[in-house]
Formats: sequence, C-alpha cells, structure tokens
Amino acid sequence: MGRKSKILLGAAAAFALLCVLFDWNWLRPALERYISAEAGRKIRADHLAVAPGFSLEPTVTVRGLSIQNAPWADTKQPMAIAGEASFTFTLRSVWEDLPVISRIVLKDAQVDMQRTADGLRNWRLKNPDYRGPAKIKLLSLEAYRTTLRFADRGRDFDIRFASSALDPVAVSAQSGKPLTQKIDIKGVYRGADFNAQALTGDVLTFLETQQYFPVRAHVIAGKTRLDFDGMAADMFGQPLLDAKVRIAGSTLSQLHPFVELRPAVSRPY
Repeated sequence: MGRKSKILLGAAAAFALLCVLFDWNWLRPALERYISAEAGRKIRADHLAVAPGFSLEPTVTVRGLSIQNAPWADTKQPMAIAGEASFTFTLRSVWEDLPVISRIVLKDAQVDMQRTADGLRNWRLKNPDYRGPAKIKLLSLEAYRTTLRFADRGRDFDIRFASSALDPVAVSAQSGKPLTQKIDIKGVYRGADFNAQALTGDVLTFLETQQYFPVRAHVIAGKTRLDFDGMAADMFGQPLLDAKVRIAGSTLSQLHPFVELRPAVSRPY
C-alpha cells in the first residue's frame, strides 16, 4: 500500500471514529442559527447525529425537524416538518461542489415544495433567491407515513402525495417484488383534475441508480384511466420502464392536456 493510500485510509478511519464518538448535538444550535440566517427563515431540530457509512458516504439524521416556509409561499404552513429525516451523501461530491444525495429517508413528515414561474424554489436554504439550474442531485427516496405537495407554477401543476404502509404486503405479478407502500395522489395539471394510487416498494429511485422498484398503479382523469403494472427506475430525466400499460377512455380528445397533441374526438377505446 502506497503512502498516499495509507494517508487516505487513516483520514477515513479518523472521520469514522469522529462520527461515532462525537456528540453532534453540541453543534446543533450553531448550525440552526447559521442555516436560518442563510435561508432567511427559522429552522429547528431536536436531535442531530452523523453515521460514517461506507465509501465515505455519511448519513446525517435529524429528528424533530421544522423548516419555516418561504415568505412568498402560498401557504403559511412549514415547508417541512419531520419526525425523522436522514440524508446520505458522498463527501467527494460535496468537496467538488456538486452535492449528490444518494438517499433521503423521511418518517412522519409533511413537506410542501413550491416553485414559482420565474424559478424561485422554497426548498433552497442557501442563496434562496437563486433561480438557475439545480445544484443538488437526489438519487432515491424512502418515505414512511409522509405527505408531500409539489407545486410548479411554471409547468402549471399542483400534486399531493400521501404514503402509508400497505397491509397486508402484496407481491407484484410482473416483477415478483414485494409491494410495501401505498401512495395516494391527487393533482391538477394545466387545469385538469386527476387522481391516482400507486403500490410500490420502500425505495423509489430518481436518477443514475439503474435500480428498479415495483409499481402497480392507476391514474384517473375524467373518464380516462391508465393502468401500470411492472417496474420502474430513475424516474427523473430518462426513466427506465418495464411494465404492462393499459389506457382506456370515452374519447382520445380527453388525453389533452396530459399530452402535447390534441387528438381528435373518437369512439370509446
């Protein structure tokens, strides 16, 4: 083993030991004040811990988290409250100023995410007036007993998700994987109401993982219904799908505004 490798290994071991032995709650009040000042709104947590993880991917866990909403948000409720929230990230990505969060785990949480037409995002805590491209990548999510609202005024949609444990646990006929979570969905897209329900596994993947999760879902908008049963991965960007899909409705014309085209009026299909 070379000298450089030994130094890196020693640094990693020292970091892991620090994570295990250090009481991170000593830093919590100072971190609350710093982040609150950066964001221009109150942020509070009851408990803070850091676990070293493997391959220099520490996990930060916060309990009793509360983040005040942005002043311009259309509701006064907090942007986020959570019984527990964990964030696993790679130290290398932080050093390179391109943070990658490999997984977020939310428990007993309520999250309100809003984006204005000109690009303001209420989840930005550092430099909250920044309107440019996203600087943080989120690869996967686990959400237990969690509600989430996502409103994007630029794309004209407002969607609400509510996750709960699926009891009894089912098995996907297409993938053979367990379906452990139920997600109820209601929303408005370009003025059209829709609702949906999805049965999934614990982990949902969004970017760059190539890790499939099972999905059995249906979406209803007016008299149009879409059924999906199979597997999906990396749903943001270029999703990977392997599933049976069925769509039925009274006329193809009702597919707009969910598709850019304006299909002609047709017979039921």
